[in-house]
Amino acid sequence: MKKKSLGELLSEYAVKAETDVAARKQAAFLARWDEIEEYHRKGWSYINIWRALFEGGEFDLSYASFNHYMRKRRLRERQAQNRARNQASTSPATLNPPVQSVAKPPLTPGATRVDMPVFGQDVKPREPRKF
Repeated sequence: MKKKSLGELLSEYAVKAETDVAARKQAAFLARWDEIEEYHRKGWSYINIWRALFEGGEFDLSYASFNHYMRKRRLRERQAQNRARNQASTSPATLNPPVQSVAKPPLTPGATRVDMPVFGQDVKPREPRKF
């Protein structure tokens, strides 16, 4: 006998009569989350995705509920990414990175940052700009 995946077990559990309606609707949404995101990356809007699933009989949740579950899911993904980023930034190798000195090129005497001549130096005539 083939083992059932966790998603299949959760879907069956959510369909049972003793589970509440919200848990069943959320399970239906989460079962389709990867597919929803895939089609959103392909250019479909969330309302069109919801409408196709709702009219196709896959969802019995409102668009407001769909948005609520979507926002919760995206928030959790961002929090997980931030935790991973924070853990990476607090690793011992990144706390005190070695200091690298940057050698600046020596300035010519009298030159300024914009290479304008200083008073008393010879001025080279500029070429006229051609437009």
